[in-house]
Formats: sequence, C-alpha cells, structure tokens
Amino acid sequence: MRKLFLLSALALAINVHADEYFVDPIKGDDSNSGDASAPFKTITAALKEADFLGGDTVTLKGGIYRERIDLGRYSIPVKATLEEPFVVQGAPGERVIVTGFEPITGWKEAGDGIYTAEVPEFINGLFVGLEAQPLARWPRDIGLWLPFDGDDEEAKTFSVEEGLDKCPDIADIATVPRSLQILMYLSRPNTYGTKPVTAVDPKTGTLTIGGEERWWINYTVPGNTLVLQNHPLLIKEPGDWAVAAKDDTAKDSTVYFKPKSPADLENVFYRTRGNLASVREATGVIIRNIEFSGAGAGAVSIGGSEDCIVESCIAHNCFGSGISARGSKNITFRNNIALANEDTGINVQSTDTALVEGNQIAHNMVDGLRVIGSVRGPGEEPESSNVTVRRNYMHHHFYLSHPDNMQIFRGVNNLKVEENVMLFGGQNLMTEENNDNELRANALLFTEAFNIIFGHKNSHRWLVEGNTVGYGGWGAFLMDGEGYQFFDNVFIGGGLGILADTKSDHNVFITRPYARGVLSHAHKHFTDIATGSAASGTDAHSLVFDEMPFKNMPKAFSICYAKRGEDRTPTATDWLVFRKHGGGGAIAKADGYAVGDHVEINGDGIMRKVTAVNDDGIQFAPALPQAPFRSNFLLNWGETTSTQLDLTLVDDKHPIMTAGREGKRAGATLDIAAFQRGELLETGKRNLPEIPDDLKAAWPNPNHYIPPMYGR
Repeated sequence: MRKLFLLSALALAINVHADEYFVDPIKGDDSNSGDASAPFKTITAALKEADFLGGDTVTLKGGIYRERIDLGRYSIPVKATLEEPFVVQGAPGERVIVTGFEPITGWKEAGDGIYTAEVPEFINGLFVGLEAQPLARWPRDIGLWLPFDGDDEEAKTFSVEEGLDKCPDIADIATVPRSLQILMYLSRPNTYGTKPVTAVDPKTGTLTIGGEERWWINYTVPGNTLVLQNHPLLIKEPGDWAVAAKDDTAKDSTVYFKPKSPADLENVFYRTRGNLASVREATGVIIRNIEFSGAGAGAVSIGGSEDCIVESCIAHNCFGSGISARGSKNITFRNNIALANEDTGINVQSTDTALVEGNQIAHNMVDGLRVIGSVRGPGEEPESSNVTVRRNYMHHHFYLSHPDNMQIFRGVNNLKVEENVMLFGGQNLMTEENNDNELRANALLFTEAFNIIFGHKNSHRWLVEGNTVGYGGWGAFLMDGEGYQFFDNVFIGGGLGILADTKSDHNVFITRPYARGVLSHAHKHFTDIATGSAASGTDAHSLVFDEMPFKNMPKAFSICYAKRGEDRTPTATDWLVFRKHGGGGAIAKADGYAVGDHVEINGDGIMRKVTAVNDDGIQFAPALPQAPFRSNFLLNWGETTSTQLDLTLVDDKHPIMTAGREGKRAGATLDIAAFQRGELLETGKRNLPEIPDDLKAAWPNPNHYIPPMYGR
C-alpha cells in the first residue's frame, strides 16, 4: 500500500500512471484488489490504497454508503492538480448515496400507538424514508404561538402571557420536564431559537430555561412568541415524535414515535456522521455524481484547499449546509442540487476565486446561497473576492431567521451575479459589507420584504444592469451606500430610490396600482417619470408602462397572513389576510382581486380559485393543507390557468425591445421554464442530476412546513 510511505517521500513521488479503484457496497470486499472485477466494499479501503498525489480515481458503484469521505482531516492531504486530479465519483448512470441517515431499530410498544427505541445520541430530526416527521409540540397548530417576555434574566425565566395552562398534560409535564424545549421566534433579530426547559410553573405561566445567554435583551421586546416541543406527553397525532436523553450527562437517548402505520417503523432514520465529505488542505480534488443525504453537519465541506470541484451532486436533508468552501481558492460548484438542508444550501466563505454555476438551490431552512468574508471579524479571515454566481435557480427560502435566496456579507469584493433566476425569498439578494460588485441579467421576483437590499451603509458601488426585478413585498430596492448604477433594467411594481450620486437610465417601469411611484428622491415619490427624472437628474431615457407586457405574469401580488379568531387560533386554512404595512411592490387591499380569479400561494404550482373577497383578504378553494407558518406569497393570475412564469414579450415590437442602451432590450431574457426543468446552462439540455423518485415524492411543499427541532 502506497500510503505506508512517509509524507516527505510522497511529496517527491512522481505519478507515472493513474489508477482507478472501484467500490461496491453490495458485492465488494475490503480484502479485494479494488479493480473493476474485485471492488472494495468501503470508501475508506479505497482511499487507503489510492495515490493522493493525483491522477487516481475512486469510482463508487450504486448503493448506500454509511461512511464518510475523508480527504485531509484524518489522513494525508491530497496534493493533485486539475490537470491530473484526484477524483471521487459515483458510477455514471447509477444511484450512489453517501448518507448520514442511520436506521433506528428495536422498537417496543409503549401504548396509545407510541413506540420507543434506544439510540446512541440525542437526535435532531426523525425521518420516515426521506420525509421529515413533526416534532411533538403545543400548540399543535403550526400557525399558533404563545407571546412571552423574558422577565427575569438572573433566574432565566420566561413569562408566557396566556395559554400555558391550556396545554393538555401540562401538570404532568411540569413534574418531569426533562427533554422539554421551547422553539422561540425573536422579533428583534427576526430569528428562531431553541432552548431547553428546566422547570414549568403552569399556575404563573413561567418557564425556566437552561443554557448560557449573552443577549437576554432580545427576550424582552414585544412580538416574541414560543411553542412547547419535544416531550413524550406532547405526542398526540400520527407522525409525532420526541427524544429524551437517559440522564443529564449521557448521550444515549430514547426516541418516542407514533407512526402513521407500524410498517413505518421499518424505515425510520436519524442524522449522524458530521460532514459526509471533508476536504482539508487539499489541491486538485473533484467530487461528482454522488447523492449526499442526512448529514449530521454538512454534505460536502472544503476547507483551506485549492483547485477543487464539486459537480453533479445532490445534497439534501442535512443538519448543516449542503455544499460549502471556506478559506480556499479556485473552487467550482457546478450542476448540483442543494435541497432542504437546515442551514444554507451552498456556502462560499473567505474564498478567493470561485464559480457557482448551474445549481438548483431550493427550500433550505435559512439562506439559499451565501457568499461571506470573515465572520470572525475584520482581519481574522480573508475576505471573499472574485466570485462568479451564474445561471443558478434559487427559490423558496423564506422559512427561518431572516432568510434570503442569496446573502452577501462580512467582506465580499468583485462579485459577479449573472443570469440567475431567484423566486420566493425573504429577500432575493441581501448584502452588507461589500464593494465593487455586479448584478446582471437576473430575474428576481417575489419577496416578503425588499427584493434587493444594499444595506447598513457599507454596501457600495454596485452595477445593476439588464435585470428584471419585480413583486417585492416592501419594494424593489433598499439602499443607503454610494456609487450605485442602474441601467437597462425592468422593474415590476416597485420603483427605484435615487440617492445623491446614483447613476440611472434606460430602465423600464411596469407600474402597478399599489406602487408608490416609479422614482423617489429626497424623500419624495414621483409617479410621473418626467417629474422624477427632473428632480433626480437620472432616467432621462427610461420608460413607463401600465400594462403587463409579458406572456405570463401575475396581475397582482400580496403578502398575507393566516386569518385568526379572537382566541388567536387560526380559524381556517381557506382564508388569507392582506398584510397592511410595508407598501412598495405588494397590494395590501382587495383591489386587484375578484371572485373567480385564479391564485397561487407560496409558489406551490397549484391553482386555487377565489370564492370571496373583502377589505381584509380573500377566501379560496381548495384550502391549504395546514395553517401558514409565516407570511405567505399570494399571486393573482386572474383568468390565466397556468402558473408558468414567462418573460417573453407578447409583442416582439414592444418598446422594451429597444429601451436599453444602444437600442438593446431592457430586462432579463431568461427562460424561466427551462430553469425549472433543470436546463440551466443550455435550453433543451438538462445539466442537473435526475431527481430520484423517493426524493421527488418527499420534495418540500411550501404550504406544508415541518419546523426543525432547532431554530436558527
């Protein structure tokens, strides 16, 4: 075995020829030679044999691998080149799964349809197949939370304003609160958090929490709410589960689960194993054609490495991020799917030169894509620079914390964001602490807050060119830095705020009746482009149109909440109430809605029909599968029966075709339908991995959200 040489000797070795080692979890044996006819059984055996100086390939045959791919943390680092890379790949055409999902066995009946089993650690999620199961909670209704106040920092107690005494079994829970948690929404930072509960006093409505706290002031502001979770006595409905440690010091725990069917007990899993693929201090590594699932941390984690590629992989249902790089150089993430991870889909941090291209990033619990500099503080880590983000499909990031389809912060320079489709986010793009970046030819639609934020007076010198930006809940842009340039864009609904040194022209504004204006300057909103242009000194050649020029776009857009009764219980799943504050790019009243209109909620692709309209909101059918978790995106398609977004112009001679500089078309020309088919790099050719049937069946439904155990 070549790994027996000392590292110094290895550094002098010359790779005369490349070898390929094969692994088969079903037919293999670790005593084999590792060639195609005699494969190894484990990845670990193949990595021990392969040459980390480059050129070798480890090919994984189809099957499930419950182990990690370690390239550098606990082994000699890989020192290859992209000309002669070290490759770990799934066999073409075969489903290769490297998973942290560990089966739970040994179930015992505990009464009332509940079963128990022992596991060696305190688990953070329970899955039947690939479907997350709901952690037992009260109030059970996902839209109902209890207001609280952090009334005593020294005693670490929360005072629940009302309702705690209504919790069934609260007296018994108070007797043995161990394992009980609270999931909190904190209004000031707009984040979620989870805390253990050490004592419950139902009479006074007081909860005592455990753990250390540095920011108690966040618990004392109005708008904070909580739910009780993770106690066996809260298990009431099929699918509910809870976990309790054996004692205060043991890792061993008992899982309580009420399956929908006893047959489900044969297919129950929890997450473990940390990062499934770890690349440290390496060069010239390629990882491709592998499905990573159920990691106890992240799917693929690259640190301190150079010239590495992750391509054509699927990373889903991990406790941390999907695919990430930190402190690295020349990194490429291409043609991957990052789905339903509890943190970020793809993360690029403190990295010089990276390409994030052709990925689908969807339904992750916090952000879709993060490009970050030094999270430890200025000078502690390098900033990120020379990052290109192009032709990705990012969507449905509005679940936890202050989520965004893409977030940039803590030192990012020379970033290019080009030809991406971003739909349904808290913001589509949130930025701070960055300079000299470009936003070109993107389609950025449907946000709960602002579509794009250049924020905190430290996001400077953005060139915004050729984008289509529309349907921002609070408007198109929020910005307070310097050196912004806006050219050749199309703005739907929201207008553009002009600062003292902003340069802007050849834009097109598609007005909506609820928009404040097309331009704003010096705290004034202008609905007339000529007046706004004269006041701001910009947009002399920009155009305004009242009619929607595209083949298929919603005629109205609103942000809505659940309709609640006087006791704060959601009264129905077939009503939504308009959000009254915010303004900007969303309508906050009944104008624009009529009985018979077709509406879509949260981009789920299901057409519902409006059955009633009043000043507060709308009623529709069919109803949602559950009460809303947070605010909702309401798209009114009117008489249209298709939810397929289409930026093609109805009239190919429309003035938009020549509204840009030098007579070019304004706005993005992206084929959104092609992106949604997985044809991100070339229309008519799918570049993404095929989605397996079981993952397709478990694809997240934005209207049936299962909150995770740990808030973020």
